[in-house]
Order: sequence, then structure tokens, then C-alpha cells
Amino acid sequence: MELENSFEKIYRTYFMEVYSYVMTLVKNPEQAQEITQETFFRAIKGKNSYRGDSGECTWLCAIAKNLCVDSFRKRRENVELDEETPASVDIEKMMMDKAASLQIHQILHSLEEPYKEVFSLRVFGELSFQTIGQIFGKTENWARVTHHRARLKIQEKNNILTTHERKERRKTFTVGIITAAILLVPVMICLICNLAIGHALDWFFIVLASMLVVASLTTLPLVVEKRKWVWAIIGFTVSLLFLLLVCCIYTRGSWFLVAAASSILGLSVFLVPYVICNIPLPQFLKDKRGLTVMMWDTLWLYILITVCGIFIHAGSYYWHTALLLTTYCLWLPWFIFMVCRYFKVNGFTRAGLIVIASGIFTGFTNDVISAVTGLQNEGSIFDADMTAGYTGSNLRVLNGNIMLTILIISILAGGLLIAAGMTMKGKGDRGEQKRDEKN
Repeated sequence: MELENSFEKIYRTYFMEVYSYVMTLVKNPEQAQEITQETFFRAIKGKNSYRGDSGECTWLCAIAKNLCVDSFRKRRENVELDEETPASVDIEKMMMDKAASLQIHQILHSLEEPYKEVFSLRVFGELSFQTIGQIFGKTENWARVTHHRARLKIQEKNNILTTHERKERRKTFTVGIITAAILLVPVMICLICNLAIGHALDWFFIVLASMLVVASLTTLPLVVEKRKWVWAIIGFTVSLLFLLLVCCIYTRGSWFLVAAASSILGLSVFLVPYVICNIPLPQFLKDKRGLTVMMWDTLWLYILITVCGIFIHAGSYYWHTALLLTTYCLWLPWFIFMVCRYFKVNGFTRAGLIVIASGIFTGFTNDVISAVTGLQNEGSIFDADMTAGYTGSNLRVLNGNIMLTILIISILAGGLLIAAGMTMKGKGDRGEQKRDEKN
């Protein structure tokens, strides 16, 4: 049978049949609607590949089946496996571990069909054996047997990989121990020399702390099995703090807290995002990793301001000025983070809000600093006089004009971006409304 050219005719004729078929597979009205729409789109796009060997409805249902399979494959949620054999329990435990789960996926990719598809539909698609049988045009018992054989094949290949992995881990661990022994040589030499000349162990502890810093980046990743670089970062931070403490004690200084706080803050800005994304968090923080990083960095910035004030025995002017200016400087990055992470608007609108906020921050920074510190302001936005232009000799007016220009440009640019975002959203809403009316 030749495929009609009219999309409207095909859509009206076969929509309910295809939709009903998809519903038997996915059991979700919204997902079934989406897959059915995609089916007709694919059919029109690939109409030249239709040879007429089967009926139009059968051809459309075949496309829908493939889309359902693709949809199931994309789902990566860990689900309970049947406890029919010990192999299934082992695989389930492995799927709970990120690294082992990746290994299972690699093994699964190497399986031949239909074992790969059946296992994927059962584990990742959460489909019953009856539904899997329907997808393949087979019986429920066929789906069970195929799934069982797929598990056995995965278990067999996993045992081979596990044996190889253990050998590699042993080699890596041995290299780590040898590296640690090499790093221990200068420490022992320093200890012997200190004891031989009758000096205190000051230099010994400095060398020991220095070698610990090196070991945290070379030895620790070799001897730890999981989350190697997370442990390396933690080990490096702790050993660095120990080195700073030893140097502070050796020099009889009182600067350790300042050095420690500044080091932790500097390392946190670059490394904490990686650590937070690779460690288990409490349930209430799992979807708030970005917020956790921002709060951690903000906390350590205030701690640094505090220990600096304690170190210099600051008076009330320091605390008033430092805390207020720090808070003012933080509102912009916090605003940008909240807009990017939590505002349910499109990219143009987000960009517009950020541009406007950046302009306001820049335009009024001099005024805020002047108000907080009590110092004379050489560039207030309120001193702007656009009739004087940008070439006058009066620096107050010149700086004011520059700040006002930045504010105006940012508001105009941000407003245009927000308008573009609202226009795109309106078009999207109208398009969705038309599709709903058509359905």
C-alpha cells in the first residue's frame, strides 16, 4: 500500500490506533502522547523508506516501538531486579555503585541482541516481562528466559573484568607503597641529622609536613580504591594546613589562622565543586549541591574577614567596614547564582536580569564604598552631568558620567534581552496551545 502524502489524513486515520498501541507499552498518557507525535513526525520525514510490504498502521506501530525502546534506554534509574538467581543480586548491588554501574553498562553494550535490549528494558525501563514479550512479538516466558541468560552473560564477563581489576589494583597499590617509601627517605635523613647534631626536631617536622603534601598528590590516589581525587584533595588540604602550622610554630608567629582561612577559601573556590559532586550527601542536599558550594565559600570568606580582624586587633571601624563591604560584594554573585539555578525563565531573560544587576552593582559601587567608609567619593553617580561629556577636567563629573552610562547601557541591554525572552516564551506558548487544539 502506498503511503498517502497528506500528513493530516495519516494523522486523523491512525492517531488513536498508534496511541493505543504505545499506551500498552509505556503506561503513561503524557509519554504516550509525546511518542505518538514523534512517530508521525518520523513517518513523514522517512516516508521514502516505506516500501508497502506491510500496512500503514503496522509500519507506524513499528516506528512507535523503536521510539519506545529508545525512551526506555534513556532511563537510568536503578530499580529492583528479580531475585531468581544469585547473579541478579550481585548485579543489583553493583548497579548501586557508580563505578561498577559504568562497568555493567560497558558489558551490556558488548552483548549481542536480543539480550542487550531485553535486559535494558527490564532494568532501566522497569517493564514487566509480559510487556517486553509484546514489544518483541514473543511470549512472556521467552522474555524471562532471555533476561535470565543476559544476567548470566553479564555475570560471567564481570567476573573476568573483576579479576583483571584486582590485579591492576594490586599493581597500583604496590606503586603507591614504593612512592611512599621514596618520600620517606628525606624525612629519615633529616631525622638522623637533627638527632646527630643535637638540635630540636623543628626542621624534621617541616620536611615531614612537606613530604606529606607531596604524598597527598602522588601516593594517596594510588592506594585509595574509590573517589581517589576527592581523598587527594582532602589529604592535600590537611597536609598543607599541617605545614603552615609547623612553619608558624617554628617562626614563633601568630599568623596560622589567617594563612589557614585564606588557603581553605582559595582551594574551596576551585576544588569544592568537584568534591561536592563526588561525595554522598544527605537526602535534603542531593539536589542542592550548587547551593551547598555557595554557602561553603561564603562562610569561609566571612571566617577569613573575622580572623584577619582578630589578627590585627581591629576596632569597630574595621568590623563595620569589612563586614558591610563584603556583604555588598557578595549580593551580585549570589543573585547570579539564584537566577541561573532557580529562576524558571529562558536563557535570554536570565541574561537580561544578570546584565541589569551587574550594571546596578557597578554604577553604585563607589557610592556604597563612600557611605560605608566615610571617605570622600571621587566618582559618585549622582555627580553625573552628561552635558559636560567625557572630556572635562572635573574628575567627579567624569567618573559620575561613566557610572551613569554603564547603568543606562546595562538597563537598556538587559531590557532588550528580557523582551526577547518574553517574546520567545509567548511564541512557544502559542505553538503549544495550537498543538493542543489540534489534538
